[in-house]
Amino acid sequence: MILILLVIFVLLLLLVGGDRGVISLVTLVGNILTFLFSIYLMALGINPILITLIACLIISSITLFYQNQNNEKTKAAFISVVSVSLLLLLFMVIFLTRMDLYGLSEMEEQSELSLYYSFNIHINMELILLTVVIICFIGAIMDTAMAVSSGVYEVHVNHPDLKKAELYKSGLSIGADILSTTLNTLFFAYCGEALIMFLYLIKYNYSMVKILNSKAFLLNFTTIVMSAIGCILIIPICAKITATIIEEGRKDGEK
Repeated sequence: MILILLVIFVLLLLLVGGDRGVISLVTLVGNILTFLFSIYLMALGINPILITLIACLIISSITLFYQNQNNEKTKAAFISVVSVSLLLLLFMVIFLTRMDLYGLSEMEEQSELSLYYSFNIHINMELILLTVVIICFIGAIMDTAMAVSSGVYEVHVNHPDLKKAELYKSGLSIGADILSTTLNTLFFAYCGEALIMFLYLIKYNYSMVKILNSKAFLLNFTTIVMSAIGCILIIPICAKITATIIEEGRKDGEK
């Protein structure tokens, strides 16, 4: 069945997307291979944060530059993604390391599979927690960054006389338009992933206080909030960077 679903996915991607579909497929395969290789390196004991940051740079480069070519809007999106990722990493180090969310959740500890777990894996689970959150938000902020930078660039193409401040305001307006749908996408993705967890907690008569303080809930909630914060932060940052790159390009063209 998995093979059938995969074939249907590829066929629809190629039929609907055409040449762009082929590029998207190659990009997806490249990102999957990068992700799998990163897991292998983490299992070898290499610092998970370092591996994740390098993997995110590679994934961002493949997704943005290979799909959209090397141009002003792609450069702006890439710089924005890197900037917000580093900013969120600092934010996560301050907060997540104090929340003790690493390790097995209540559901995993009560599972029969926990009897077969080996806890001598010699990997820092606090760092793994940080990498989980980074991997979860990188896709969302890349999508938002590309939408904002593309929008600002199109405004510039159609209105080349607009100044840097006006382009920045246009970027904020574009970001505000897509913010609602982006946050809702993150919310429903979280709800779908956490549905079994909620059913489990309710089935075993967890009170609302226990649910809100459970490690399983807090980890998922923290991940979705961090992703949402990243999507919000990247809008003004990407709008500013895109407007700046366009303005600098215009000045270089006048020389």
